[in-house]
Amino acid sequence: MNLYFRLLSILIKCLMARLNLSKKKEKHICFRILPTDIDIMGHLTSSRYIAFTDLARLSDLLDQGILQKLLRSQYRIAALAQNLVHIREIKPFTKILVSSELIEFDDHFWYYRHQIMEKSAVMAEVYVKGCILKSRKIVSPKVAFSQIGYKLNSKGLNESFKNWLDIVKHEYLSLKQIKN
Repeated sequence: MNLYFRLLSILIKCLMARLNLSKKKEKHICFRILPTDIDIMGHLTSSRYIAFTDLARLSDLLDQGILQKLLRSQYRIAALAQNLVHIREIKPFTKILVSSELIEFDDHFWYYRHQIMEKSAVMAEVYVKGCILKSRKIVSPKVAFSQIGYKLNSKGLNESFKNWLDIVKHEYLSLKQIKN
């Protein structure tokens, strides 16, 4: 339930930014870790990291006006794989910043990197591989973004991201063999 309030907050902030009531568009979003975000061990539960990055990605796409244009053109966005790298634990009532960056795309997929920070220290990183769908079929991000008039800039994948993608590909092929 508490995530719905956070989603509503993001939507209101994006609406205010559109109406120029907000002074600046930021590439990060702030959250306060509440007791409902904590697991039995007393720190942020892993599922909340993913939820926070989903909200941050949504905020990023809304701020840039991309999501609205994609939805109007009947495109849908789906996250296919996510990798969470814990660096330090996050305690209750801590204020965190979640940064979002679309770092790469190819003929089928887009790749996001999120950093979860407390003050200036990186507490976790989340890598996301996703796709754009139209009529239940994967569409090239280059095609979808060019149709809505948005130019994609590739920043390139770092080595750890490439290694993670190799693991995801290997797991997918293993699951495919088991299924057959």
